[in-house]
Amino acid sequence: SYHQCRIHNMLLIYLLLHLFHLVTNVLSECSDVSFSATVAALGSLKRIQRISISGHISAYTVEIAITDGEFDLVYQNNGNPMVVYSTLSHVPAWTHVDLLASQLRIKNAYGIEEADVRNPLLMLTVCETESPITVFDDSSYMVDTHKAGLVSMYENELTVVFRSYRSGVLFFSVADQGDILIAQVVHGTVHVMFDFGSLSPSHITAGRALDDGKWHELRWLHQFDSVQLAIDGVVLNQTTPTGLYRKLDFHNQVHIGGRPPDEFSEGIETSFTGCMARLQLNSVDLLSFAPRDGGLKCQMPKPPSLTLHEDSRAFIPFSFLPFSFEFRILPVPSVLLDMVDVDNRTLLQTTVDDGKTLHLVSNVTRFKQIAHPQISVADGGWHSFSLRIRGSRLEVEIDGYTVLWLEGQEVRRVSARLSSLVLSSIGCYRSTTIDFAKVYVEGTVIRGGCEMVDRCLPSRCENDGICQQTTLADYTCTCTDGHYGKNCHSCEFLVTVGGFSCTQMRTNQ
Repeated sequence: SYHQCRIHNMLLIYLLLHLFHLVTNVLSECSDVSFSATVAALGSLKRIQRISISGHISAYTVEIAITDGEFDLVYQNNGNPMVVYSTLSHVPAWTHVDLLASQLRIKNAYGIEEADVRNPLLMLTVCETESPITVFDDSSYMVDTHKAGLVSMYENELTVVFRSYRSGVLFFSVADQGDILIAQVVHGTVHVMFDFGSLSPSHITAGRALDDGKWHELRWLHQFDSVQLAIDGVVLNQTTPTGLYRKLDFHNQVHIGGRPPDEFSEGIETSFTGCMARLQLNSVDLLSFAPRDGGLKCQMPKPPSLTLHEDSRAFIPFSFLPFSFEFRILPVPSVLLDMVDVDNRTLLQTTVDDGKTLHLVSNVTRFKQIAHPQISVADGGWHSFSLRIRGSRLEVEIDGYTVLWLEGQEVRRVSARLSSLVLSSIGCYRSTTIDFAKVYVEGTVIRGGCEMVDRCLPSRCENDGICQQTTLADYTCTCTDGHYGKNCHSCEFLVTVGGFSCTQMRTNQ
């Protein structure tokens, strides 16, 4: 008994010393920094753990930039901007965060010009990042799970900070006993497939237009019976795992930025092209195992782009084919592409109807062709458009597939008279072959970027209302019976003392 107690005490001391060393190492890598300014330049990429603001009483939103000085607003998991309140006290009132940034700035949350010209004191707790930004060019690497310290757990968290213009696989693990964890980006949406050994894989998706070349964060969180998927800090989807098992086992090797050939190939991307600033699984930094080949810099090309507001148009002189561009438009009826002659008269149009379906309409013969209903181009995501004319055949390709075509003498007539191509759907456009910085435009047009703000992800509509974006910065809610208001938040029925909800009262009637 005495010896057992002594062994127990020695083991406890060993564990306490080990914990002390871990805490000491963590503290040595983190420090508190302060700035008498609204912008904090951190010098290099850091992990920000805490924020505090001292000064006159006010409220601030927070924006961060990972690279290139491009700032993005920080959101709470409910979709509202994160707000930090300043304090008059010299004792910091910390707000805990988990952000990756090289710069951070704060702005008045109400958009009011500060009468007090003195800057607040901005205090941050920052930590050194374990790994530099890693560049992927259809290349991948493997990580030995034993060496990395990845073990089977009932609660798991995968965090990836990435940027890309293409679909690609970020993380791939398929264990021998059937456990699966695969994270990929497909046409701008994050797809995560997971299975805890029940041989019945579950899928969860979230996000839109994430293939825009900007930095985005996905966070897949598994807590026993709950799985959540957050994009850029906002929880957009959640589900309950199928089957009886809840512990996630890993293969002895996991793949980063790719997957093994001919394994679960259907529906799984093969590689990844872009950059990752963070890939962390259960507190293990998997980017630290990436091969270092001279430290390639993350340089994402920025194709010429523009944003068309309502009643705006861009005129591109016809010079060569194929005529190609990428677009992201609103789900409202519009003319995506108008092919006109030298007198500005319409020859042929590609339009979008109420149901988001693509049409090819001839202004001469009144011929109309309707694309397959599953070809939805007004879903808020990025799509590619290509116009080709070969002899007497005209083809319109969407995302690499021919969806509309026209044949015969009319095609030759259009080809001979075509002078300009006019874009007019509300939304964003980019191209590597069209210089959008110089094309002639009419109306309100923003050059050099996409100004569309997704107002329906997450949906602002309450009580099962359906959200639809109507302008670049506004939306409408189609409310269910008995509800009304901007966000369907009001009930038409008077709430009685009995405490019935609006839904219950509507059902009882």
